[in-house]
Amino acid sequence: REEYGDTLYSFVPETFLLPQQRGQLLECNHHDKRKGWWIVKPKASSRGRGIYVTLGTRLEDDLPEDSVVCRYVANPFLIQGFKFDLRIYALVTCLDPLRVYVYREGLVRFATQPFSVDPADVDDLARHLTNYSLNKHREE
Repeated sequence: REEYGDTLYSFVPETFLLPQQRGQLLECNHHDKRKGWWIVKPKASSRGRGIYVTLGTRLEDDLPEDSVVCRYVANPFLIQGFKFDLRIYALVTCLDPLRVYVYREGLVRFATQPFSVDPADVDDLARHLTNYSLNKHREE
């Protein structure tokens, strides 16, 4: 960012590492007129354990000590109304000159409930996360 400026990186949501950047996060949220949504990811976790989405109005009450907090993307790309993510696998064999092999096959994961930014749906992780471990037991 220092070399090329913020405009090249504007697609990356604001992200804060806790506890080091707790004050910056709370200041950012305080000045946010929209009181947008945030996604909180605990440190050293996997398979979606401990991840949750929260409203900016509840942010100060919801923060675990060691975590990563990102501004939630409220208008993601959707496929037929569902959030998704793409896993594309690559192998870097050399940095100078750069040599990258991209595998022909990848993985697409979907949320199991239609996406919604209705505040009533903030706690329904099946609308917001694509983690297989969280969604595999959903019956709906």
